[in-house]
Parts: sequence; structure tokens; C-alpha cells
Amino acid sequence: MLEMKKLNRRLVLRAGLAAVGCSCVGGVSGGCSAIGGRSKTPTPPEGALKVEGEVALIDIDKVPSLKGVEASVKSEVPGLEEGQDPIKVLVVRLDERYEAYVNVCTHGGRELEFLADVGQLRCVSVGHSEFDDTGRTLSGPAQENLTLLSIQQRGRTLAISLT
Repeated sequence: MLEMKKLNRRLVLRAGLAAVGCSCVGGVSGGCSAIGGRSKTPTPPEGALKVEGEVALIDIDKVPSLKGVEASVKSEVPGLEEGQDPIKVLVVRLDERYEAYVNVCTHGGRELEFLADVGQLRCVSVGHSEFDDTGRTLSGPAQENLTLLSIQQRGRTLAISLT
């Protein structure tokens, strides 16, 4: 009887670990997104974003996640110079204004998420550095503020300077 209990515990532990492993590999678990450094923030649909020179243009009407107040969208745009890494951008709508940030935490390089209920940005890492809407560090291990990008609304288009 004792042998049977050990076997059952082992099976339960294995099954539990396998389930955790599968959800992490599949990117389903929110906790595992911190390990990979990816936020759950939506990306714009195809055709909603284009880059002209050093400016990223987002068609607001084509991005459902920006239609609501206190909403956000993330994107990666090609680097400005050949061989340069893509530039990660996070756009946040606060009331009737928009803010744009380099979507990289200044502590560990993880992505950011916008917490609409408190109007702050938070790193997806386990340490969760938090920043206000101006990019200023509020808490966590980050010592530097976020990099803000210049953003202008031109009618129904957002123009984000990538320099």
C-alpha cells in the first residue's frame, strides 16, 4: 500500500510539472510571460502601422486596442540603420492624449504593460518596476526613467518619432 502512495505522488508531481512546462512553452501562463519578457499588450493589425523615415505612423481607426480610453498597443519597428535591432514601441492612450515609450524596462530590458486602473506602466519581470505616465520610476529595481518618444496626433494618425 505504501508503494502505491509513492507512485501516485510521483505521477501527480510529474503531471503538475508537465502542465507547468507546457503552459510556459506555449506562452499561456501570465507568470511565464515574465520569464520570456513579453507583455500581453496587443499589437496593431496588419496595415495599421507604417514607417516613413524616422517616423512610425499608426492609423488609430485600424487599431481597436487604442479606441478606448486608457488603452495601449505595442509594436516593433525596423531599426533605423542597417543591422540595427528593431525598436520596441509602446503607445498608451490616457484620456484624450497619447504617450509613446521605448518598450524596454530600464532595469532588465523586459517589456512593459500599461495598468489602466492606476495609470502606470509596469515591467513584466518578476521584480515589477513601476513607472508613472511620464516614464518616471516609481518603484522596483529600475534606477532610470523610461525613454519617452515624441508623439503627435495628426487627425486620426499618430506620428511617433523614432529618434
